[in-house]
Amino acid sequence: MTAFFSEVHSAEIALPIHFIFFISFAHNDLILIKSIKFSNIVRTHWIRLIAYERLPQSRTLAAFRLKFYYYLGFKEVSTIKASDFYQFYVSHEEKNRIDDLELFDEYEPWHLKCSHYILVTATKGDICSQIVKNVYPFSNLTNNNALIKFDSSYCTYKALSIKFGSRFGHSIGVLKSKIFVFGGFGELATDPYCKHLRLASVELPADKMLDRIFHSCNAIGSDSLVISFGRTNPSKMFNSITNIFYDEKDENIEIKETDIELNCIELSIPRYRHLMCPTSDSSLFIYGGKYYDQSTNTSTILNDAYIFDSSQNLQIIQVDSNIISGRHSACINQWKKNLIISGGLNAQENPLNEIILFNSETLTFNKKEIMKGYVLPRYSHSSHVIDDTLILVGGANFDGNPPGLCFINLQTWTAIEFDVPNENRLMLVCHQSHLIDRNNILLIGGGGVCFTFGTHLNKYPIILDITNCWSRYFQK
Repeated sequence: MTAFFSEVHSAEIALPIHFIFFISFAHNDLILIKSIKFSNIVRTHWIRLIAYERLPQSRTLAAFRLKFYYYLGFKEVSTIKASDFYQFYVSHEEKNRIDDLELFDEYEPWHLKCSHYILVTATKGDICSQIVKNVYPFSNLTNNNALIKFDSSYCTYKALSIKFGSRFGHSIGVLKSKIFVFGGFGELATDPYCKHLRLASVELPADKMLDRIFHSCNAIGSDSLVISFGRTNPSKMFNSITNIFYDEKDENIEIKETDIELNCIELSIPRYRHLMCPTSDSSLFIYGGKYYDQSTNTSTILNDAYIFDSSQNLQIIQVDSNIISGRHSACINQWKKNLIISGGLNAQENPLNEIILFNSETLTFNKKEIMKGYVLPRYSHSSHVIDDTLILVGGANFDGNPPGLCFINLQTWTAIEFDVPNENRLMLVCHQSHLIDRNNILLIGGGGVCFTFGTHLNKYPIILDITNCWSRYFQK
């Protein structure tokens, strides 16, 4: 982040133009919107530092420019969101250079932060104005776009009364009547000082095998879970699969690490923020993620896929980059004989709204187009399949529209988005969710490390009631 903003400040020396970073706290502003959970946290932080009545209360960026910068005598004023600047005016090579300056993995808070800052360029004189127009030819376009409004009246939620799962980057697994929570970064419920640390587990005794974040967990059969890959810090990754065996009768837990470097040397590449999901024949499908190479000090977004069968044999899956590009922080679910990959963050650091089907019989990928409705780009979300409906929960993106709930009909390929009410500063990123029944979803954890106000964690588990969403979904 430091390197990115230093590039911006250097322009102030090179050009006789006033470059000003300004945070707008307008009630319905394109930069800070009441319905965005992250916005409430940012607002609360700045209110502690500055008297709220001193903050600009204009409803639009245009109104603020007219009342403030033009009043100061500037001839022309241009604005661009920090997120647009980073997306459209910073090259892929420059993003990689910044990413490799130091180990970085805080994508979610970085993108949320960029969505709440703007770069204001105020100029005097035709020469300076023309220079700005040449540098940022599309700087005002996104500010004039109206936000797509999604209804928040269909979804309600309530927090449970117990402090549990206050963490992010964790995984969950369900065996019979128990929900197991593994790893992550956050707070132990028993810690009165709320220290932030990497966690091994909630249900299990602390074990170094489980001290990791951004790994995956899948149930295999009725008595075992599989933990795969993940990291401790971005340069210390795992390339192993860990089996967790649970005997419900005796409540015995056995942890066993499995060596997966058998027939495929390529899978010896460790990874995190990847995908893993059981197929219809109980094999494990592994795809993508992020890898950091210490020898070259470079990061790679992976676009590889494998099948790991019950006999611990590995099969390489051919990946057509024209159908699916490398990504991390996506979601995957089983649907009939297909696996559904949704969203993710690609190598250009753009959030995706793609829906990709992987056929576990033909071992082929197929990109699906939404025929009606809209799916917001998102990553770091969770997802579930109920009958022929895919439900996406939360996530992060660059847009002014924060992802809420998205219902996608897997037969007709139509979609509808719902907003989630903004209460209790709930952040639907880096969380995990469990489908209790078709009308209720349990959310565990979520949050992230912010560059402005520090770490924010969802303190309590949340039950999301989607009963009314179903009614609206069937009406469309």
